[in-house]
Amino acid sequence: MFFSICLNIIVIIISSIIGSPIKTDKIHTWWHNNLEYNNNSPVEDNNVRCSTIYNVQITTTDLNETNIYDSFVYMSIPRGGRQKWEYNDSDGAEFANISRLTMSWSTFEYLTDVWVIVTLRNLSNIINSIDDITIRPTNLNLKKELINNIRIRILVPYRSIGYRFVLK
Repeated sequence: MFFSICLNIIVIIISSIIGSPIKTDKIHTWWHNNLEYNNNSPVEDNNVRCSTIYNVQITTTDLNETNIYDSFVYMSIPRGGRQKWEYNDSDGAEFANISRLTMSWSTFEYLTDVWVIVTLRNLSNIINSIDDITIRPTNLNLKKELINNIRIRILVPYRSIGYRFVLK
């Protein structure tokens, strides 16, 4: 089984941002109620494409903390699901479209160590072992744990400049 998860982890000192549904003194995530699970065509006007591959949740490492917060997972597909228009030449999007390549990512802000919980949405994909998951760049040495065959968690220590990593 092969899948790729791109988690774009960004740390910013939490400030007042209007319209953010999940905001505590330590974690700030985003969510869209006008989400659309759609991996093959344009989304409806005013909707936001949500990943059909995986979900992300965030929680602190504080053992007394029981809240787990959803973090919206955005998804892009080649040409936004539209066909080529006004040209017939082959391009990079052609290969991505034929190969059904997508990109998904989630972003959140935090001021403490957190667990990032990644859950596969497609139950035909499973994770047999935590060794099946590679965090790149590998020199981050982030701790990863297998929760079950569709869910892992990654310990992301607080760092003022944040982290960017990809799971493969």
